[in-house]
Amino acid sequence: MANKTLNPQLKVAILIAPFLFIIGFIAMEYFAQDDPPGNVLHQLHAVNERCDLSNNDCTFSNADLQISVTLEEQLESGSSRLRLLSQQDLGGVAIALTDIDDDAAPITMISEDDPRQWSVNIHAPLTIFPYLRLVVRSEKGLYFGEAPVDM
Repeated sequence: MANKTLNPQLKVAILIAPFLFIIGFIAMEYFAQDDPPGNVLHQLHAVNERCDLSNNDCTFSNADLQISVTLEEQLESGSSRLRLLSQQDLGGVAIALTDIDDDAAPITMISEDDPRQWSVNIHAPLTIFPYLRLVVRSEKGLYFGEAPVDM
């Protein structure tokens, strides 16, 4: 029986294969991680199932975020000013008052020199909008919520 020796390329391949396996395993774990926190989407739930803006009772919450929307003033011209207060700093807020089936364009709220307080003027009577949709951005991601509106 002839004694066969391994060629040099096969010897090198046998020596480095375990290291390549370990490096590949670490790289797979690194690239297979979940989305970074800024891209995670969370749902906000209406605390009372409805938003009663006439009584300033419109609160949305999640485990780590609570937001309240209040009707600050209702002018005789039919326009209104809505204010949003949050317990955390927010990076942006968009709100839409619409019919339940309508895809109205959201209105961007403006920060009042405090990332926890936002406001917007609505130039139409709030009584014609039966539904409120809300999207906010924070450090932990995007939050969205919707609820029927009572006036």
